[in-house]
Amino acid sequence: MGSPGAGMGWGQGHSPEQRLLLRGCRFPAAAAAAAAERAQPGAQPHGRSTAGLCPSPCPSLVPPAAPPGSPVPSAAAGHRARPPGPRTAPARRARAEEGRARSYFSPSSSFRGDADSLPSPSGELWPLGCSGVKLCARTLQQQCRTHTGTRSGQDGPCAPSMAAQMFEGTQHAAVYLKYRFAPGKELKDIILNYLQEKAPSCTQLAVDVGCGSGQGTAFLAERFEKVVGTDISHAQIQEAKAAPSPPNISYLVCPAEELPFEDASVDLLASFTAAHWFDIEKFMNEAKRVLRPGGCVAISTYTTDMSLHYGDCSEKLTQIFREAWGHLLKYSHSRVKHVLEDYKEIFEALPFPDKKRITNIYDKIPMTVAGVVGYLESASPYQVFIKNDPEAAKTLLPEMEKRLLETMGAPSRDTPLEFWVRHVCILGHKEA
Repeated sequence: MGSPGAGMGWGQGHSPEQRLLLRGCRFPAAAAAAAAERAQPGAQPHGRSTAGLCPSPCPSLVPPAAPPGSPVPSAAAGHRARPPGPRTAPARRARAEEGRARSYFSPSSSFRGDADSLPSPSGELWPLGCSGVKLCARTLQQQCRTHTGTRSGQDGPCAPSMAAQMFEGTQHAAVYLKYRFAPGKELKDIILNYLQEKAPSCTQLAVDVGCGSGQGTAFLAERFEKVVGTDISHAQIQEAKAAPSPPNISYLVCPAEELPFEDASVDLLASFTAAHWFDIEKFMNEAKRVLRPGGCVAISTYTTDMSLHYGDCSEKLTQIFREAWGHLLKYSHSRVKHVLEDYKEIFEALPFPDKKRITNIYDKIPMTVAGVVGYLESASPYQVFIKNDPEAAKTLLPEMEKRLLETMGAPSRDTPLEFWVRHVCILGHKEA
């Protein structure tokens, strides 16, 4: 691993809010300069609109003013100042803690959490930007050790998780963002109606676990004050952050089995077409821990019950699609069995007696032939297929596209059709 900060000045590449978090405890003068920079008219952290964010630095993040005569470094230059005071043992320990915090943000580190998820060596809780969402620092610190190659209480390298391996590729993440569809109206209505029935006053925080590039995260922002999307894949989170989203949504990298939220702090724990990749037992323990009394769980997936509809040739189009999909399923991971079984095992593992599973939710999605091809390209079995047999993989989807267009009598891959899919949804309520 390269030295912390190699190729990037301390504080460069982070928003003013992040610099406040990174510098606040160790560099009061630098934090004050960052606060002043943030207060400049028209300043937009991370290139995004500040609408809906705190209009001024959160008081809990702004450190006390620097003592008279202390040098004020240039925040724009990323100047690194040494904390004033004697070089005592406590001061050395403080600098060592600062160094550990820096290492989590080294460009060479495999963990790319934002300052949103900065672990505090002392174990206190630090806020998520200016949103007021409290994160559990000890959990984050453990995650950082995991992502950088060691697990708590265990030495040596650890293999990346299966889910991270499946979805970490940047090209795959871009295809996923472009072609994966968001939850349809019927599914969204079922979830929102359940929340209104079971937890009408729980509207503060929703967490979308395994959010991918954010397809299912956005609609939660309509009901909740704050929404956090989490995923184990840094590439997927980067795509989610780059896409337009409501101002009350944040994203961070973390595993589903170690959620960095306080006990009893989450109103809704949701997951869309992702739970089959989780360690189910550990995830359910986390759900029980982070959900507040009266909170809800919504876990859904679309199934392999899919069909194409166009004029009078729908049956033939569906047959062509299912032939290609059936070939890809040969390369699917064993965890896809949860999808094939309509999430039955996941439903049984949900630790709340007040729960139900709905298996007959149908969605009719306007799509094009190109969208159908792109959807299959975004599927994890196709990614395995292309690694194992690249020549065959290169011909499968173009051949399917050719057959679809010939059957439809359509000249263009942009020809619209309807993609019908069945969803399964698990809903649960934690007793107040």
